[in-house]
Amino acid sequence: MIKKYFMVLVATTLLMGETHEIPQLWNAFKVSNALSEKYTIAFENDFRFYNLGEEMHYYHGDIGISFQIFGSYKLNVNFREVFELKSSVWKKEHRPHVTLSNKMNFGDFSFSGRTRIEFRLKQDQESIVRSRDMVTIKYNQSFTKLKIVPYFSDEIFADSENNTINRNRFYLGIEMNGFSFGKPTLYFMQQRDLKNDVWEGRNILGIKLAF
Repeated sequence: MIKKYFMVLVATTLLMGETHEIPQLWNAFKVSNALSEKYTIAFENDFRFYNLGEEMHYYHGDIGISFQIFGSYKLNVNFREVFELKSSVWKKEHRPHVTLSNKMNFGDFSFSGRTRIEFRLKQDQESIVRSRDMVTIKYNQSFTKLKIVPYFSDEIFADSENNTINRNRFYLGIEMNGFSFGKPTLYFMQQRDLKNDVWEGRNILGIKLAF
């Protein structure tokens, strides 16, 4: 089943992409633990590679705590350390961020919204503030013994420098809730970046594993 899904993702990548580059591969691992009924702590590692795993160009480690506020709303407070390969040099960035999210159910579908504010403290560059707004629609009914749940998401980015949208990410993926050790997620994502008034696209195949 997983092999067939990846074949579909690769085909979708080739059809939807506006770039001749080989898709990137992103791998994320997240561990969370409830400290109480209200508070949860989480750790995340994210590795990103060019050419489906050939060369790593990005890593971040993230630690944060989340808690309920205003009824169904959840607030996350996190600190992220980012390392990114630029012009053959690894650049470091401190990235504290806060996230406000909410989720609502309508019949067989759930709708979730997320607003994140990132404070990007860059190495050898001026610091900036970036906002990220994301909407996810998920089908609440699962399929097969793996308890597959399909979803799609869209996320927009805007920097404080010009206050205009300069990045968009569209996700199409599945969650698998039938494993006892954790919850794997497989997805295809197309990212578009605004550079010199032109939108440039890149394709990503992603794997997330939450424990």
